[in-house]
Amino acid sequence: MPSNPPARLSAAKHRAKRVGTDCVLWSKDSHCLFPHAQRELIRWLLLVHARDGSCLASIPCELVGHLFQWCTWMERGLYTVHGVLLDVPCHYEVTVAHTTPRRVGRSESTVIRTDAQGGKQRFGLVKCENACATWDVVRELELQAQLRHENICSLEEILPPRNPHFNDLYFTTQHMDTNLQVVIQSQMEFTNHVPHFVYQILRGLRYMHSAGVVHQQLCPSVCKVNALCELRLGNYGVECRSSQHEKFGKVDATNLWYRAPEVLLGGCSPNPIAPAVDIWAAGCIFAELLSRRPLVPGRNYVSQLHLVCGFVGYPEEEDLDWVHNDAAKEFVLKLSRQERVPIEKAVPALDSDPVAADLLSGMLQLTPARRQSACDLLQHPYLKELHSPEDELVSSHCIAVSGGGGASPKPSDVRARLWSMIRRYQG
Repeated sequence: MPSNPPARLSAAKHRAKRVGTDCVLWSKDSHCLFPHAQRELIRWLLLVHARDGSCLASIPCELVGHLFQWCTWMERGLYTVHGVLLDVPCHYEVTVAHTTPRRVGRSESTVIRTDAQGGKQRFGLVKCENACATWDVVRELELQAQLRHENICSLEEILPPRNPHFNDLYFTTQHMDTNLQVVIQSQMEFTNHVPHFVYQILRGLRYMHSAGVVHQQLCPSVCKVNALCELRLGNYGVECRSSQHEKFGKVDATNLWYRAPEVLLGGCSPNPIAPAVDIWAAGCIFAELLSRRPLVPGRNYVSQLHLVCGFVGYPEEEDLDWVHNDAAKEFVLKLSRQERVPIEKAVPALDSDPVAADLLSGMLQLTPARRQSACDLLQHPYLKELHSPEDELVSSHCIAVSGGGGASPKPSDVRARLWSMIRRYQG
């Protein structure tokens, strides 16, 4: 942690508006819903049972606990944040939402949870719309449940849905105040903390890669930070080493500026996506932290390839052995050659810091195999004051992610898997 953290990081936030309360009951064993009338009936039965001379102690303790938990847990609070309706148990209070770009169908807010003793704790609330349309949410939750590291957002709780045939799902993670995108765009001075941010990104990636997981969506907005400049990587789980390549020319524009060349070209080999794609993205974030502007802000994948080659150099045919897509290789070779732009011109801070320039050079290599690993980068002289081998943990095993086959699964299959996870996390 930095010895003198900056003033509290401030994000653009929006106050949530509570719009109502509803009461339902949910059984984790049968997936049944109990409307308000049946909720009152349960309470009445308990009172009658006690009034007839047999005390509540004669009812199995587990049953009593479940009944009262049902009566309080599933009172729902309804909130609106940026036009998005949030439906959460009443022991959660939605406070604010960060006004940063989010994935389509996904919103993030800050909530305060009140426990039985009246204690309050902040969490990050994530709402996934149409969670049963693909296996993405299942994979994300399974990874978040297993990846436990100081620099990675992990799963805290899956909120039980109000409906057995739900489409939207809510879960909570550690609360973080803002993200690097907001910090970069602010007027805050954070130059002295750049090494600390880069170190934490690489530290999280080292653990993630050792577990066989590749983030692939890495960009400033998924690097969550708090007021103490502690950083966690979030919004992962959609991709892992078992993921399939995107087709050449069909790259999603999401986070295009941070996509590695091999991803833009449709994959570098028949093998799954490799950790080197995250190292490239981390290099782009490092450069952006130093210059406060994106390194390669392409308008589409063609202009993105032009900008990338403008920095790392236009390759010859013998330099593209790692590209196994003939169409992609031919496309790159036919790109109109332009004069190479020194990276120091885009990142002026590198002129006076050759050590930082050397670190960035090890991350932004066109050939994936030439990029240094997160483990090697953590030992670079630029990070020598932060490097601590005993604190740079690795996973003891590779994480297996169980997702169904096929891009368009049956919603009922995904829902059944999510119900299984919800039951497991509700004890």
